[in-house]
Amino acid sequence: MLDLLIAYAVGPEKRAGIQVGELSGRALETVANLVGDVVVAELGDDPTIGLLIREARSGTAPSEATRTAARAVLGTPARTDLSFRNP
Repeated sequence: MLDLLIAYAVGPEKRAGIQVGELSGRALETVANLVGDVVVAELGDDPTIGLLIREARSGTAPSEATRTAARAVLGTPARTDLSFRNP
């Protein structure tokens, strides 16, 4: 989920030539937008998620520390909130 959120954050132009897992092209565009919309709606006020999105949009890859912190933030709702898992 983290890589899809990063793909969402970088935007469609930068996303055009990449692959995340088995996803690329239109499939990646669709899934990244869905994941991004859900995460921002549920966790958009979280400072760690905000930092991850800012770092991704800056043109450099998010730091490992930011990725680790974001995984922890994403892990709780992904395990406990059915609406978060099934947008």
